[in-house]
Amino acid sequence: MGASAQCVGPPGAPFNCKVGTSPQPTDLLYGGSQAALATGNGAGSVSFAIGLLFANAPAIVSPSGTFNTLIVTGSFSGPGLANFLSSPPMIGNVAPNVGFFTNLNASTALALPNWATGGRPSAPVTGTIGWNTSLSAMDEWNGTAWVSGGSGSFSSPPALGNVAPNTVAATTLTASGLATLSGGVSSPDFLQTGIASNAALKALSISGLAAGTSASRLGFYAAGDGGAATYTLSTSACSAPDNGAQVSPTTGTGCWVANFGGTQTTPIIWGASGNGTTNDTTAVQAALTAMAGKTLYTGPYTYCVSPGVTLSAGSSLIDTRGINSIPTSPSLRACAPSVTVLTINSNDLVQGINIDMLTDGSTTTGTGISGRAVNDTLVDHVVVYGGCMGIDIGGNNPRVQNSWIRQQDGLSGCGGIRVGDATTNTGTLDMRLESVEIATANTAAFGLKVEDSGGMFISDTDIIFPNIGTWIVPGAGQVVAYMFATNSALGDTDGVNPNTATGMIIDTSSSTGTVEGLQFNSTWTSNSQVGAGLLIRNTGGGSINGLHFVGHRAYLNRFNGIEIDAPVSGSLTDITFDAISICGQQNGTDLSIGAGLQGVSVRNSRIGTSCDNQTEGTVNPTYGIGIGAGASEIAIMDNDITGSFTSIAGIPSGASIVTNNLGVDTAGATTIASATTITLNQPEPVWHITGATPIVTINDGWMSRQVTFITDTGALAFNTGGNIKSSVTSSGAGAVVNAYYDGTFWYLK
Repeated sequence: MGASAQCVGPPGAPFNCKVGTSPQPTDLLYGGSQAALATGNGAGSVSFAIGLLFANAPAIVSPSGTFNTLIVTGSFSGPGLANFLSSPPMIGNVAPNVGFFTNLNASTALALPNWATGGRPSAPVTGTIGWNTSLSAMDEWNGTAWVSGGSGSFSSPPALGNVAPNTVAATTLTASGLATLSGGVSSPDFLQTGIASNAALKALSISGLAAGTSASRLGFYAAGDGGAATYTLSTSACSAPDNGAQVSPTTGTGCWVANFGGTQTTPIIWGASGNGTTNDTTAVQAALTAMAGKTLYTGPYTYCVSPGVTLSAGSSLIDTRGINSIPTSPSLRACAPSVTVLTINSNDLVQGINIDMLTDGSTTTGTGISGRAVNDTLVDHVVVYGGCMGIDIGGNNPRVQNSWIRQQDGLSGCGGIRVGDATTNTGTLDMRLESVEIATANTAAFGLKVEDSGGMFISDTDIIFPNIGTWIVPGAGQVVAYMFATNSALGDTDGVNPNTATGMIIDTSSSTGTVEGLQFNSTWTSNSQVGAGLLIRNTGGGSINGLHFVGHRAYLNRFNGIEIDAPVSGSLTDITFDAISICGQQNGTDLSIGAGLQGVSVRNSRIGTSCDNQTEGTVNPTYGIGIGAGASEIAIMDNDITGSFTSIAGIPSGASIVTNNLGVDTAGATTIASATTITLNQPEPVWHITGATPIVTINDGWMSRQVTFITDTGALAFNTGGNIKSSVTSSGAGAVVNAYYDGTFWYLK
């Protein structure tokens, strides 16, 4: 055997390296000195310098035999060595006390074996290392557990392998560090590593690389910038190249297709900067498009967009920083005023997202989240700050919950959340608004505006500061029906508009607009700076029928606690108030019922100058309840209407009831002079009459009204000829005459 020999095989041919004149079963590679060679029985060690022997070798054939130590020194280039020093079991299971590969300097990079967290080697030995694709970090078995972390590289032992495991025909190493090789090693596809950027990945030559070859990109612009991803080579051209999910090589036909399994994919992979100032619209939209039907995460970044971006149907956009709390760091930011930042579609999930809108007080368009006709979409733990409108939503079963809509500040039409603007005839169905805070600027037109909705459910929601807290106003062909609102402050407003500042308005804007069957339980409207706490009207001439308030509170409003205006046209009827509280108003009337209205009931309620420690200021309201002329079917029963005002002003007509009210029944009798016609223009049940002029007609009765007359002066005649059914004469001074009105005649006794 000579001191040295070359062991180079032609490209494409197997190696059969022999030393000297007597090939040994353990001959594998030659280099170094004769004394270092192993013997035929596998004792000793093999040491060699490989030089460039493997530069172009596609395959290596090894003899059968065993080696207790393999020492490699030198340098190489090309895939040949990687084909030999490949994947487990030959390399992945090496015992740490085996001195293999003491020094390897590669001119082309190799990488560790890779696996997902669920695919780690089942029987590792201490010192086993590899790249964890689920964690984007290195794994090491420390003898007890896997330890993960870091994204660097090792120099000793060198980074080796990442070859498909099924390409190596070899047994695992034994505990003593021995390996048995048999059958040879094929030429597997291996991981292209150390690719610093997307530009470098595109420039990488794919000539000679087989389909399925993997590559690791360490960043988009530079390694470590957050744009890392792994790719698999397809020999077909990219169907939708976007430099993220699909990267087209600069030369050759093929496509690097991203492997996003087990990762939280972010727009940084598509080249977004995420610094909150650079316009990232193109990259973010590319990411949303590529991840259609899947989940895109924002990561710890802020993406500036202008124009806005669109989330495909059935997709999710999540910022994990805000899933369980108020999202305080912006996820998306408008790069310019009047931008609709995020448009959503059916079956979408938007969660933990903070949207920062530019606010300059002059915007008339632009929305944080727009989904005007979406089905089964959920917006959860979202913040929208500023802009013209926070959320514009409609469709079948959309839901907004656990969210904060703040500081919308613009001209007419701007506000917190708008529902059903793009639908008609209850096309927005089963909308849910739960645990939402809407805190706009006090110049915003509204907090919540509902234009078309069937079966909407509002709970645990707080609406503060806008000119109109909640505005229910269907337009042409729109219907707001069968809404449930509970445990919510529907208007606590500091609005400054002298024409609209009101806690809550229920109205129509068209003769074909309809409001019906709305139920409000334990709701609140207060602090209106100009108008009423609750204003019900019908300016559009549509139909409003069935508004029911139980436990509603209207406190500290400047003018009128609750105001129901007579409609110019259309209908407005069937309005009930039970167990409500109205007090602390500054002037006007606690509860005002407009002229000609029909079907208003107030029962078991507290209506006064003060209640629940809420007291009016230096100016008191004039009336507790004001009833306009011709209002009929009015029921005012079992209420406390006490205070420094006239408890009830005005008289209902038709089939009405006013009875058992503190402040009315307990106010004492009113005294009038006898005359041919007397008018009972207050609802008090007891009247003193002075004088002796016979009475023929008694005005201001409503059906079933009952009063008691006391004739103070002496005997007094009540004669027929007007609306008195039968003549009656009192017995003298202090006599009592009871009267009942059936809607046509008074019956006296």
